[in-house]
Amino acid sequence: MTLADARLLKISPRFPGGVAVTIAAAVALAARSLADALGADLTDDHGAYRELAIVRYLEQITVPVAEFGRVCCAERAAVAAPS
Repeated sequence: MTLADARLLKISPRFPGGVAVTIAAAVALAARSLADALGADLTDDHGAYRELAIVRYLEQITVPVAEFGRVCCAERAAVAAPS
């Protein structure tokens, strides 16, 4: 084998960050991967799915240690509260 014949294949066991929205949209990743591996023509088959968007944000605040529990619990309650 010469350097010109060498090939590199990267295998990553991690799911990409966007897989959460893919799963939430009900895209059947395993079924589509299997169908593709078995030679199915998926050109025009987009499958059943829901159109979704994912939004991530980070907010960093500084609070006195004595107030940490109050702020932490208030943030969790606000996220969990139904709209």
